[in-house]
Amino acid sequence: MTKNRKRLLAILGLLAAAAVATGWLMSGRPEPTTVQTGPVERVATLDSVVTASGEIRAKEFVDLQTEIAGVIVELPVKEGDRVKAGDVLLRIDPFQSKQDVASAQAQFDAAASDESSALVQISMGESAAAGDEYAVAAAESDLIQAESNRDHLKAQLDRRQLLSEQRLISADEFEAAESALRVAESQVASAKAHMEQARAGLNMARVTIDQWKRQHEAVGQRTAVARANLERMQDLLAKTTITSPLTGVITRLNVSKGERAVPGILSNPQATLMTIADLSTIEAEMKVDETDIINVALEDHAKVTVDALGDSELSGHVTEIGNSPIGDTGELASVSPTSQQGKDFKVVVRIEAPPASLRPGLSASAEILVDHRENTLVIPLQAVTVREVQVDDAGLYVPKGPPELEPEHDDADDGTPVAAASRDETFKELEGVFIRDGERARFRPVKLGIKGESEVEVVDGLKEGEEIVTGSYKILRTMKDWDFIEVKNRDVEDARKSRART
Repeated sequence: MTKNRKRLLAILGLLAAAAVATGWLMSGRPEPTTVQTGPVERVATLDSVVTASGEIRAKEFVDLQTEIAGVIVELPVKEGDRVKAGDVLLRIDPFQSKQDVASAQAQFDAAASDESSALVQISMGESAAAGDEYAVAAAESDLIQAESNRDHLKAQLDRRQLLSEQRLISADEFEAAESALRVAESQVASAKAHMEQARAGLNMARVTIDQWKRQHEAVGQRTAVARANLERMQDLLAKTTITSPLTGVITRLNVSKGERAVPGILSNPQATLMTIADLSTIEAEMKVDETDIINVALEDHAKVTVDALGDSELSGHVTEIGNSPIGDTGELASVSPTSQQGKDFKVVVRIEAPPASLRPGLSASAEILVDHRENTLVIPLQAVTVREVQVDDAGLYVPKGPPELEPEHDDADDGTPVAAASRDETFKELEGVFIRDGERARFRPVKLGIKGESEVEVVDGLKEGEEIVTGSYKILRTMKDWDFIEVKNRDVEDARKSRART
């Protein structure tokens, strides 16, 4: 055997040994998972949009109802008419209301007449009381005069008594002085009686005046009741004619001339006679899911699409955000606090420059721009996943090496193998992506920003151009750190097939 032949056989033996070793190594390696990948890209703009559905409505509108029942005798308007504030819209038969007003007027006039009579009686009583006051004053004056005369005669009698004891006057003169004193005392008693009589008359007059005043107050109250009843009847008569409370368009007319109008009550929605709307300001009342409502703010720009107008978009902005869920009534109070029923919140979008063809009640959808980024890194939304990973005391991710390099396992009390370091590990769920690391996929936590329609902003954790696993969604749900992967991107595969066909 030649030297060259021996060398060739040695090389072939080495190759055979290498092939055997490679096969042995590959036999213990799991099958790779087929995935799609894509680069971390930078986009010029990224918009975060909240979608909602609802309907068009006028900002200011009113449903007209009547407060009295009756037959409609005049209806000078029709649906679609433009009316001004104060224009007559309809009249209800006023006959019964006019009779009620006449009856109330008569009752008021009678009460007012009684009130006037009571005032006259009070005036007469006050006049009589004034005369009694004069009589009391005259009686008091007579009493003072009588008492003064009595006192004078008494002093005169005392002097005559001294003169009589000194025999300077006769007995007849002394007796005459005594008689005069008795007459004066009698006059004093009479004056007192007249004064008491005058005072009694004055007190009686005052009591009579008080009685007439109380009667006047009672009559005045009856007059006030009659006046209130008259005003109520006049108000009901005025309400037989219904006028427009605002300037707008009659968007709905539910009655015709000759029909009977019934008072509006909650249990009878058919009581609405017509609806008037001011179409100068049009809004879209939307329902926004509870998971999105926290991102919506006043003055956010919105694009509104109305089904009836085709694909044309209307610009608008948010003017109102509901604080409570739509339909949050007493019935919801009985719902279990653990109920996972979704809730919607009202968001009002004012339409800028609404077209003339826009009508209240039309179905609409809206895209509300809640946030905007420029020149930012993005990744596909489907690439984001959540994993329970080991973290340190600060809550930061602690990456692990390949499984084949992990420490040996100990046996737990029940005989189950347990990693030696697992007893002191702390785990936490983190959002992240799988990046391509050669033939393997590595999990990396990322900090995300706003979400677009199919992309999400990357705030931290990735760099532009890095290759990440983007699908499929089913694979991403079960993929583990350090899994072997085989990349088959659709665009590359499609290009290969195209070249094969050519």
